[in-house]
Amino acid sequence: MAVRNPADIRNIILTGHSGAGKTTLTERLLFEAGATTRMGSVEEGNTVSDWRDIEKQHHHSLYTTIMHFEHEKHMINLIDAPGTPDFIGHAIAAFPAVETVVVVVDAHKGIEPVTRRMVAVAKDRSFPCMIVINKIDEENAEVEDLTNQIREEFGGECLPVNLPKADRSGVLPVFDEEVDGPALFSSEPEAHQAIVEQIVEMQEDLMTQYLEEGDDANLDKQRVHDAFEAALRDGHLIPICYTSAKTGAGIKELMHVFAGLLPSPLEGNPRPFLRMTDGIEVELHAEPDPAKPVLAHVFKVTTDKHVGKLGVFRVHQGTIHTKDELVIDDQKKGIRIGHIIKRQGKDHTEVDELGPGDIGALTKIDELHFNATLHQDHDMDSVHLRPPPP
Repeated sequence: MAVRNPADIRNIILTGHSGAGKTTLTERLLFEAGATTRMGSVEEGNTVSDWRDIEKQHHHSLYTTIMHFEHEKHMINLIDAPGTPDFIGHAIAAFPAVETVVVVVDAHKGIEPVTRRMVAVAKDRSFPCMIVINKIDEENAEVEDLTNQIREEFGGECLPVNLPKADRSGVLPVFDEEVDGPALFSSEPEAHQAIVEQIVEMQEDLMTQYLEEGDDANLDKQRVHDAFEAALRDGHLIPICYTSAKTGAGIKELMHVFAGLLPSPLEGNPRPFLRMTDGIEVELHAEPDPAKPVLAHVFKVTTDKHVGKLGVFRVHQGTIHTKDELVIDDQKKGIRIGHIIKRQGKDHTEVDELGPGDIGALTKIDELHFNATLHQDHDMDSVHLRPPPP
């Protein structure tokens, strides 16, 4: 497996209140992408994500699970996170591994406590955020009312990038694709205008051109796309998508948004590392360059009955190879990298190297611990992730 260009990677965490359908959504995404041959069921206890016995017993996620799939020539690293209030610490611990926090909302139950918590944490820590309203197929789901409630609670920057069809069988893209048809509420032209007006504010000349010409037909598409991502990074836009993980409505369109519109490791807000320089703690921004010295962060430590202790990490800079010698934090003795694996739920594939922006795991290294940094030489012994705000 060759090192992926970080431009072709998307790192996403699915968060939200328990019962919003995150694990079922994960199953549908993996199935539609061809990463699995059948959809598992939470009720039957055979999903890729909830593979632990205790999760099968309780019928919901208790820990984060890392998976990946390919779509539109991009690799999407997907983290399914627990949504019960007692376990959301596992979700927040994985935030440094991703560029985008996706908050899944039950179309019938609406905004719940963990919904608010996840949006607040994403905003506080400068993560691009996106909202997915799931279960739109339920007849008693007041999708338009919920959309308005989300905008009232989280701000006018929450805007649909697609709309449910009137019969709830699918969605109508409203940003970078044109699909005609009756919408459940609003209209394609109205929603398109709202999101374009929101993002052109990121570039003054684009906004001037738009205001002078009255529409976006002549705007440079690449610059509009760049403005979209800039709005995401600045919290000026929180896209809303609509899905039914159960029926598959909106799933292909959601995958397109993941691959085509969300930021890559080259575009997302860099995680704030700190290091000591002349006795002063200063910021260090990792560069997602495969040739730079390695800097990686361990955001999860667990055990596996087949491979033993696992340290799950995100590479922020450089390339990690098997047989490399790396330093953990400020430990005097380095460690030899034996096996690097890509996780797919409880299963894994061994790889020879892992580049910047990617997520993997190391096995059988007792010294690994949560929140550890991995680097190549002792000049970076003091480097650590900035502690989160209280």
